[in-house]
Amino acid sequence: MSKKKLIGINSLLEFEDHWRSNYGGSIPGVSAIFHGKDMFTEFKDYSWIEMLYFSLKKVKPSEEATKFINGVFCMCFNYPDPRIWCNRVAALAGTTSSTPNLGVCAGSSVTEAQIYGGPTGIRAMDFLFRIKKAMENGEQLDEFVSSELKKNKAIFGYGRPVLPIDERVAPALELLTELNLHKREYISIALKVDDYLKKSRFKLNINIAGVFAAFCADENMSRDDINNLTIVCFSIGMLACYLDANNKNVGLLFPLRCNRISYDGHEKREW
Repeated sequence: MSKKKLIGINSLLEFEDHWRSNYGGSIPGVSAIFHGKDMFTEFKDYSWIEMLYFSLKKVKPSEEATKFINGVFCMCFNYPDPRIWCNRVAALAGTTSSTPNLGVCAGSSVTEAQIYGGPTGIRAMDFLFRIKKAMENGEQLDEFVSSELKKNKAIFGYGRPVLPIDERVAPALELLTELNLHKREYISIALKVDDYLKKSRFKLNINIAGVFAAFCADENMSRDDINNLTIVCFSIGMLACYLDANNKNVGLLFPLRCNRISYDGHEKREW
């Protein structure tokens, strides 16, 4: 996300003592407004997912979109497993008598890595935008995909470092089908790429980032939107790992005996 530069003192004077909001604000003791809606009267029937979507797009999502986002967040993004990178941070906080808020926030901060977490969705969406444009300009799908792999050695949204199959894809696609969202433009392109890669020498399969990026693209979301939408999507799994670790004794998170550590540095020194 780029930031506009402030130009001279006039820009500072324009914001002195007040903030011109494009989102809303509150009058203490009176009201609160969010994207033009009265929060006390117009949000009582919103779900948390609907409000999150509304904050990004300024419209309430369809019932189908709400169910898909909620379903994917619940099924695919919150494993209560402390071996997962962000969960490990939250679990470590639990073993040190830190607070759940600090543990989850610390875990959330490491979900912005470039090869996993939120940014993978951004890159997967970027690939889908580019391949759609290339195909509209007459380029063949297999040619574009092969060129992409030759140039970048990977395609975000496809492949997985742990196992060749992402077990989250099947339930996510099943939910898309149940909600009749499976024939939209970007998910169709994503699955055509998946079909090509499976049959090619690359033997890659679509992963959950590819499926979710295609859904978000079909929702007319931007790269920033998908990043913002997934900010909170790992929180429940991290909290579960914090709570689990917090109920155990200090120091029990993946301990290793010294003789299991392969060390080739300096010899033992006397101090």
